[in-house]
Amino acid sequence: DEGGSVALRVLPAPDPAAHRAGVRRLLLLGTSSPVKAVSGRLDNRAKLTLAANPHGSLTALMDDCLAAAVDSLVPADARDEAAFRAQLDVVRAGLPEALLSVLRGVEQVLTRAADLEQALRAQTHPASATAVADVRGQVADLVHAGFVTEVGAARLPDLVRYLQAALVRLDKLPREADRDRALLSDVEVGTKEWRQLPPGPLRERVRWMLEELRVSLFAPAVKAKGPISLQRVYKAIDAG
Repeated sequence: DEGGSVALRVLPAPDPAAHRAGVRRLLLLGTSSPVKAVSGRLDNRAKLTLAANPHGSLTALMDDCLAAAVDSLVPADARDEAAFRAQLDVVRAGLPEALLSVLRGVEQVLTRAADLEQALRAQTHPASATAVADVRGQVADLVHAGFVTEVGAARLPDLVRYLQAALVRLDKLPREADRDRALLSDVEVGTKEWRQLPPGPLRERVRWMLEELRVSLFAPAVKAKGPISLQRVYKAIDAG
């Protein structure tokens, strides 16, 4: 993927991500952009929310959302011309609605992120400093330039839930600072193990397990997706 074109290169080792990005760009180059038409279907509040993004510009955010929308329509990689042609038909037919769906999800994520930023600024007590730093790091990991394609359209509702759980955590923090520090130790231990994993499906799986662990520990009322504990994280890592 070279932005306005694609290149064909021999790589020293298989790189599915590079191949995926190249095919995605080919699909976008072969499809009329739906951005203008879809933008017209957004109300002013949505447009304002989307404008306050970590990408630096609305154009960059739209590019990220377009890529995620394509991935949601064609999750498998095309490896020959026939498969590519079939995918191109799917993208041409479905991209406007897929992009609108992605933008709706991103709007919710950015709304929660903005609420969380306000809540973080309100936490000024020294006893809250550790939790505040942790939540800021969590938000930076979840919501940044390129996050939409990185996490995928299907996981955007999970990001909303993770950010909502962080809001609940901050709301309780003035009353439960000591308890928060004790719970954070489990997350820190699990995160240390996660950072040692090589890139790949296991590292990705454990990343999201740790986010679910945060929900379970700090905001159980928000509800984690399935049973989760530090021990389950360890078992997942050991099982490979």
